[in-house]
Amino acid sequence: MSKPRPTVEIGRLFDRLPPHSLEAEMSLLGSMILDINVIADVREIITNPDQFYGENHRAIYEAIVGVYAETGTLDLVQLHAFLNSGGGIDKIGGGDYLVTLSESVPSAVNAPHYARIVREKAQLRGIIQAASKAVYEAYHAIDGTDPTTIGSELAAHVVRFTNAGAAQTTMADALREFTAKLGRGETMTPTGLERFDAELGGIPNTGMVTFLGVPSSGKTSLAGQWVWQLASNGRGVRVYSSEMGPENASASIASQVTGVSLHTHRRKGSEPTAEEWRELMKVETSSAAQRIHFSLRNMTAREMLAQAAADKRRGIDVVLVDYIQNIERPQREDGSIASEVETISEGCRILQRISRELGVLVLMVSQMTASSAREKRPPKMSDGVGAGAIQQASDMMIGVYRPSVFDEHEGAYDTMNEGERWADRKAYTELHVLKNKFGMCGMVRATFAGHITRFSDYQARSFT
Repeated sequence: MSKPRPTVEIGRLFDRLPPHSLEAEMSLLGSMILDINVIADVREIITNPDQFYGENHRAIYEAIVGVYAETGTLDLVQLHAFLNSGGGIDKIGGGDYLVTLSESVPSAVNAPHYARIVREKAQLRGIIQAASKAVYEAYHAIDGTDPTTIGSELAAHVVRFTNAGAAQTTMADALREFTAKLGRGETMTPTGLERFDAELGGIPNTGMVTFLGVPSSGKTSLAGQWVWQLASNGRGVRVYSSEMGPENASASIASQVTGVSLHTHRRKGSEPTAEEWRELMKVETSSAAQRIHFSLRNMTAREMLAQAAADKRRGIDVVLVDYIQNIERPQREDGSIASEVETISEGCRILQRISRELGVLVLMVSQMTASSAREKRPPKMSDGVGAGAIQQASDMMIGVYRPSVFDEHEGAYDTMNEGERWADRKAYTELHVLKNKFGMCGMVRATFAGHITRFSDYQARSFT
């Protein structure tokens, strides 16, 4: 028979420091400074800077993640400059303390172990906080208070601070959150395509949306058009576009917004007119343009996770990846480079984590396989390179189909009507909603203006 637990006077429970391990926190931060390759692994365990007990350690952790997200590198000079720029270097103990941290561990191999200790201590502090609240409510309960209510709330809070609780919620809480978002109008953002918005409600504010199509179908243009709509509605956007690059992507979006064909000007070597310059300047100086941020280097999916965590704190909560097939391939444990299929699979899994855990909207552009493209038909979910992982991770999949992409250029026209019919056919687009966890699937017609890469509502005219 086990011995009964000794009775402890309640008043003596709270005159001690909460559970923490400054040694583990120092060793964890030292490991991250020593080897940036452990940062992504640590981020999977430490999901919030508040899990650090030491206020200076929280600031240093945020600085490490911030520097790494911005540059992909990390050293004491960068860390010192980052902290000093915000006037926080003295608050964390000065530059000497950073040196102390970097020398606190001989290697970074035990970083996940230190991270788990930090997380466990944070969970214990959370339980104590919940229990303290329950004790206060029990002492101050008025007559008629149901004790089970206090006990249930305590149990719910305790579960929330454990590993199991971090991945679950009640239906009541989930429904309450959903209806609250409905009331605030935070579930959908209009695309600007009236038919699409009427049928589907617009762009989901969170989740993972994939645009699928053959080359030149306009899938990247559609994603860029959505990016501008989101930025115009106050959302911060991070763009990874190894396909187009910042200048071309910016020119494409600016053309969509202003109706000025910058690509035509570049092709002809001409300059915009004075009126066109005025329209372009409006875009350049707009708040929406300031909210769209382009990454200047290709990243692995794990680097994107670290970037997304840092971005979220700065109000950037939309990510565009163009293309998923072009993300940087990570190294395997043996030092070899991961295959394309492995890269896409890991990329989709991590992008899904970014969406779910950070509450970020992820827009992903995917190329169709060559064999699927040769069939000259609308896209299917199984067509993309790495289709299985993409299909599984996506909440919504939109196949962009323009029949004219598969036509050969016909040259001169015998009549004006023939030219008009060909122009109509080039513009005709079908947006096939192949998967949609937010509502219905189906097809919405649109018109594509290739010279300004802009989609608009379909105008029914014959093109046969």
